[in-house]
Amino acid sequence: MTAHPDQDPMQRFAAELRAFRLSCGRPSLHEVNRLAKRNNSSLAPSTMSTMLNGKRLPGWPLVQTFVRTLLQIRDADTSLGSDHDEEVREWKRKWVTASLGPATDKRSGSAGPLGRHMTAPSVVARERQSRAAVEPTEEVRDSGPSDQFDERGPLVIPAPRPRRLELLTPQVRAFHVLLDQALSEKDTDGRVWGNARFGCYAFYDLDGEVLYVGSASEGLRTRVRRHLTGHRTDAVATRILDVHEVAELELWPIWALEEVGRSDRLRVQNELPGIESAIYRRAVAENQFGPPLNEVTPADMNPATLPPSRRFALLDESIRQERSHPDARLARRAENLARLASTVLERGSANDGMRRALLIQAARFTALAATHLAYVRGLPKPYPAVLDIAGLLDSPEVD
Repeated sequence: MTAHPDQDPMQRFAAELRAFRLSCGRPSLHEVNRLAKRNNSSLAPSTMSTMLNGKRLPGWPLVQTFVRTLLQIRDADTSLGSDHDEEVREWKRKWVTASLGPATDKRSGSAGPLGRHMTAPSVVARERQSRAAVEPTEEVRDSGPSDQFDERGPLVIPAPRPRRLELLTPQVRAFHVLLDQALSEKDTDGRVWGNARFGCYAFYDLDGEVLYVGSASEGLRTRVRRHLTGHRTDAVATRILDVHEVAELELWPIWALEEVGRSDRLRVQNELPGIESAIYRRAVAENQFGPPLNEVTPADMNPATLPPSRRFALLDESIRQERSHPDARLARRAENLARLASTVLERGSANDGMRRALLIQAARFTALAATHLAYVRGLPKPYPAVLDIAGLLDSPEVD
């Protein structure tokens, strides 16, 4: 919902908060409260409801906690680092403007939102003082003519900063939109796929091969977004997993564990790894070019019955065609392979899992290069067994 320019500042601020919550995936107020509690804060649903309805302007500490918690949900970030400081400062500017209330037009004497002709000295002074409290070391300078000024110089109202989604390239933005749509889809019982607390997931590449298998105990949405948008997992940071190669997502929410309390973690520890292991073994059996790129191979558990799953496309057809071109994929894989090798070099004592992923990536690169060369020469595709990745890895899970 877009705020009307003539709306009361407090109502306009509430409308902006509602729109912001919607852009962050519209998490429930109870979900926001749960995450806030993990961060040692408190956001009672009734308090948030009052704030979002615009019944009264909340204090800044409450707004700051609400905004930071929504930013964590949006970016799937479980930390409270400084990545969101710029956006939080922008929200404080909005809160300061709302706290000033309706200003008076110098010429008409009518009340209205702070605008181009609002030059009452008390309003200007309060705005300048509030802005100084937000950014005490920043000196305000005018960039052009303005009739908002006081005895100390021109008053400049900073323009709203663009949202993070608006800063992304069209391709990356389209990927994020499809990912959010996938995580917000509902099953036949009306449950949102991405809202399951516990579950497993798999990422597929442009050939339909399973790239990576994982499990989530802090929420499927949070874990998947950390991989694909937050860039805060070891698999992404070390270049084991290249997000650019991810074309599809499959989710296995484990709804039977939804009501498990913290005191019954043993049940989660028994069921979740078994399902992850079953998905991984199935991928090993079906992949043509070796096992998934997991740095840590899921333990070999007793066969588990997989819960219902759903597979989602994360690339539209035009982007998929562009990324699927062999030359583009080879260039990307070569760069990714070099960065992974550099990480191994820098760590020195890199674990076996990272070196294993390096070998699988090299084999996948070789298979793609050989296939494309055969195509250029008009020859049949090389038989996958030529690479004998199982023999190279000498790993029990691919026997």
